[in-house]
Amino acid sequence: RLDNIASAASPTDAQKYVAYTYLGAATIVKLVYPDVFDNGTDDRPLTLTYDPDRDSTHGSLDRFNRVADQHWRHEKTAGTVGATQDQYTYGYDYNSNRLWRQNTQETMLGELYHANEAPLAAAYDGLDRLKDFRRGTLSKSQNGDHDYDEVTDDIDLVQDFGLDPLGNWRTFKEDADGTDWDLEQEREHNKANEIDDSDASSGDQDDNAIEATTGVDWKGPEYNIGAEPSTNTWTPGYDKAGNMLSGPETGSEGTATKRQFYEYDAWNRLSKVTADSDGDGRVSDEPAGSVLADYYYDGLHRRIRKTVDPGGDDIDFDYYYSLAWQVLEVRREASAYPHKQYVWGARYIDAPIVRFRDGDLATAPDETIDDILYYMQDANFNVTGLVKETSTDVWEVVERYMYDPYGKVTVLDGAEDNDGTDTSETEWAERAAADSFENEILYCGYRYDLETKLYHVRFRMHHPTLGRWLQRDPLGHVEGMNLYEYCGGMPVRLVDPYGLWEGPIDMAVHAYQQLFWDVADARRALEAAKRAAAQRRHAATLIALAVAEQSLYDAAGRTSAHLAWQTSRGAVQGWRMGHELVFNNMTLGATNALGLTDTEAIKYRE
Repeated sequence: RLDNIASAASPTDAQKYVAYTYLGAATIVKLVYPDVFDNGTDDRPLTLTYDPDRDSTHGSLDRFNRVADQHWRHEKTAGTVGATQDQYTYGYDYNSNRLWRQNTQETMLGELYHANEAPLAAAYDGLDRLKDFRRGTLSKSQNGDHDYDEVTDDIDLVQDFGLDPLGNWRTFKEDADGTDWDLEQEREHNKANEIDDSDASSGDQDDNAIEATTGVDWKGPEYNIGAEPSTNTWTPGYDKAGNMLSGPETGSEGTATKRQFYEYDAWNRLSKVTADSDGDGRVSDEPAGSVLADYYYDGLHRRIRKTVDPGGDDIDFDYYYSLAWQVLEVRREASAYPHKQYVWGARYIDAPIVRFRDGDLATAPDETIDDILYYMQDANFNVTGLVKETSTDVWEVVERYMYDPYGKVTVLDGAEDNDGTDTSETEWAERAAADSFENEILYCGYRYDLETKLYHVRFRMHHPTLGRWLQRDPLGHVEGMNLYEYCGGMPVRLVDPYGLWEGPIDMAVHAYQQLFWDVADARRALEAAKRAAAQRRHAATLIALAVAEQSLYDAAGRTSAHLAWQTSRGAVQGWRMGHELVFNNMTLGATNALGLTDTEAIKYRE
């Protein structure tokens, strides 16, 4: 029963963080931040709309429910529109591969996901894997058969991925200005698809597993265990469980002192990262202060603490989670007050709405909110901008982000003089100074470890410039023969929020919204079985059902219940893997309490 209801009235806009409009029962077609305005008054909140009747050529969603226009702007209910804060438009081929992304506010940062002038049939390879990436000003060639098919001006980045049949990068090329390649790599992989040249099954160089024929050699992932630096004994950079032991720091791959060493616990979870401070490739003799971070986990595989070591001073951060494995609160140094708090949206598991932060780092947090940041994301749930109130009822973008296909982030300036650095900047320019926002939610909504520049994606760690996971897939060969491959070579189309298997964006969104309805249905089935068992006074069945119920509640907070977010195949696999105890006990309960045959009981539980 209910008691002590203080008020049944709806909260005011200032008390709401987000509001949704639905098409039918579960399809979100509009998202509003009711308290985020652009004009000093409260009549134009920041809005993301997927309304097919809005003022774009095809509507925000195309006929296949793919995002065609991701437009964050301030809108009034009566139709008056204000400033656009963020907008991207998209094009697709017949297999739903993304062909291009146009940045309508900064057109020099458009993105092309294939070679210049490539016909539709050749944009991706035969397995729909990404081969080429270009960033610059999009245009249409004379031979083009779709909206944009080349980048010839203002070239900011070109990447070429040479994939073997298993998805390993046999070659990788990169160019920052559209002239010659700045980096040309050849990579070797062993039969376990580890980056290793000891029994290479792909690649043909003899010295290093990653070798640059043009540009600087990367420092890793080989791992030096020689007794003396002069012996130069190099061994594969993996342990017997397939965990990578050493790798380059993202963005500093050619610097010896930026190399990192990785250690793992008994469950193959990353537990420590150490910097190669002296550049000798040996972890055993690193000086004090070389440990970048220590990580700790609970029994549900959630990372509940990290200890970072800036300048030799250990600082502990404790993490508290929702049942959906979303970080709700971060506390610093066992403070009585939270350091960061998060509100998450209903669209997707990694769709943040707002973050509150107490920025007192020199002392313990004091319960004073120093900044409130609202998140904007693109169609792949990459965080593209942070919005902050810069004056009364005027919210502006204070920081922007862009990404390489596999997640390497570039931080961009927001609105002038509003980034918290007290320095002048030009919006959309690459940020020269460090910001003060400490944003940890970036590529695909994954958590970015600022101290290591790796992504913590629940069960595994993702390295954005290696373009792969550091650990093998805990589920084994569920999605293919390569246990390290990220999103099947389709990073601009798929997401993998658990580090277990990938799924298309639209299916992930709808299945996540449906997930807790499914859990609720299972709870109702359990309650019905418990009532039937109680009527027949079958104590053993009641005990079994109680265990099943607890298993369901526990699983809702860890891996298995949330594997159902993915495709129908993933839903069946995840459900059966994670809830076998629930199934078995429900079958037992149905058989004993209801007097069903085994066949009838199986049908009942399903």
